Amino acid sequence: MAIVEMSKLSIVGLNADKRAILSLLIEHGLVQIDDSSYLLEENEYGNVLQRDSAESEVIQLDQKISLLGQCLESIKNYVTVKKAMFAPKREYQAIQNEAEEDKIFETAVKINMFHRDLESAKNEENMAMMKKEMLLPWASLDVPLHQLETKYSKMILGTFPTTMKLVQVRPKLEEVALESIVNVVKSDKQFDYCYVISHKDSYEQTIELLKEFGFVPAALPKVEGTPQQGIKEFERQMEQRKKEQEQLAEDIKAYADVIPQLENLYDYYMIQREQRKVHEKLVTTENTFCLSGWIPSAKAQSLQQQLESSFNCFVETEKGNTEEGYPILLENNSIVTPFESVTNMYSCPSTKDIDPNSIMSIFYIIFFGMMLSDAGYGVIIALACFFIVKKGKMGKGEGNLFKLLGWCGVSTVVWGLIFGGVFGDLIKIPALISPLDDVMILMGMSLAFGIVHIYVGLGIKGYMLIRDGKALDALFDVGLWYLFITGICLLVIPVVAGPIGIFGEIGKYLAIIGAIGLILTQGRTFQGIFMKGFKGVSSLYGITSYFADILSYSRLMALCLSTGVIGQVINLLGDIAGPIPAIFIGVIGHTANLLINALGAYVHTSRLQYVEFFGKFFEGGGTPFTPFKRKTKYTAIHTEQN
Repeated sequence: MAIVEMSKLSIVGLNADKRAILSLLIEHGLVQIDDSSYLLEENEYGNVLQRDSAESEVIQLDQKISLLGQCLESIKNYVTVKKAMFAPKREYQAIQNEAEEDKIFETAVKINMFHRDLESAKNEENMAMMKKEMLLPWASLDVPLHQLETKYSKMILGTFPTTMKLVQVRPKLEEVALESIVNVVKSDKQFDYCYVISHKDSYEQTIELLKEFGFVPAALPKVEGTPQQGIKEFERQMEQRKKEQEQLAEDIKAYADVIPQLENLYDYYMIQREQRKVHEKLVTTENTFCLSGWIPSAKAQSLQQQLESSFNCFVETEKGNTEEGYPILLENNSIVTPFESVTNMYSCPSTKDIDPNSIMSIFYIIFFGMMLSDAGYGVIIALACFFIVKKGKMGKGEGNLFKLLGWCGVSTVVWGLIFGGVFGDLIKIPALISPLDDVMILMGMSLAFGIVHIYVGLGIKGYMLIRDGKALDALFDVGLWYLFITGICLLVIPVVAGPIGIFGEIGKYLAIIGAIGLILTQGRTFQGIFMKGFKGVSSLYGITSYFADILSYSRLMALCLSTGVIGQVINLLGDIAGPIPAIFIGVIGHTANLLINALGAYVHTSRLQYVEFFGKFFEGGGTPFTPFKRKTKYTAIHTEQN
């Protein structure tokens, strides 16, 4: 349960073996490959080295992945894939030969062609519909649209805004072109749809005049025949395109059974792309290549032996230096692993840190359960989360949030039984501690948990200082604070809770010893007596920060009371409303109470770890270990395979 020790890995091999070596590395999934291009800048290698690349293959694979993605998206639009809720992914099946690959890929191309034709039919249907809509206002005009001219006259169709009355237009029109005619075909709320007939000699003057009154010539689709005939023709086209779409949709649905193969091929190309993409991190000569990266030290020797026995290559491993740093891989048991995500949201540990997850997970589970503190809610959370994990066959490192909440649900059940809360007070059970009646006890428990939590954080800091050979720093910066904080706490307790006997006297001496020690030691890194003394005295002000941290744990009590009181109020409202309404009030109310307070417990428990706990010892800033391994979207690769 610690940060895994890493070794620097260097491989020099023949270009002829490069693909095979990379295939071996990606299958094992144990090596993080770093960029080796820094070697190009070293003078001793001159112009011998050059950056490797497989860009053209990466582009081809990107195109194939894109095509398969479009294929899967289009087929799933028309096929309902029946899949059990939280069902695990199918197992990845390696493509055996090019013939198998080509066959599946050709199927994807064919499906994409059907989809392309279907989209084209949709566009044509929409175009026909749009043209039909354009002709609808002119449906009553019994004039062929392809014959709007005679030898001496010309007809034009267009619109006037309804605010413009034709009685205003006609007198002006008679002045310019007496032989012109303007009449309305149809009107709606916005426009008057009109036709204008004018002698060809005065046509231009007529149009210019009409435009002054807001006339806009209509842009109509080309139609052989009257508008009504055009409408019927477009309706026929629409119906024809709909039938084409239905047939094409059926053609696509016929390939429902090949979805697993298409998804498997998609993941196959994803893996191939990952193998080609990593070439960018390698450097090569005419006949050899160089690869550098990191591997867990425990796995280094076996991989080295396998590479050297299988290929004509040179492999060197060197244990990483904690001062220089290396990628961080955490190794914890199945209970602690889900809590790594909580730490990583704050920051990845560095090589100078210890892995805080084992200790943090204990406090996290306790604090979450105390905040939610309802056995009924805890049972629901635990059963739901562990069912999802079981149903989804989630292995180590998968479904971390569900596993985390599952263990927190178990803690919630325990605290709910202690506090006598089962869906508020719906099921009455004897309480060891009643949150409403024993408020001071609950407050004392919350602050006591805070003191223990902070002391553990300081203890980890002391351990890290001793580990680094700074035993005196551990004594001065941790031990003396233990004495001072403990002494102040023992002095405060009698004021709040009454006499504590000899412990009050002990507290006085602990506080004095701690304060004197801090004054004498906290300025030790500064020059001059005055600065040493000033920094030593001012360090005592840090007690306010520690007490602020301790008081912050009162949120444990606050959220505990909140969950219980709201639950009881929901039950009271149900009693007032009667049996039938009580069912709805109970289900809705307790669901809301569970969701809101579970979210609050998650947020506030995380906050106590980040601020009050990690702030005492945790540096962070590490880089997560990202192994070169097979990554899939639709299928799963078992750990033993990867």
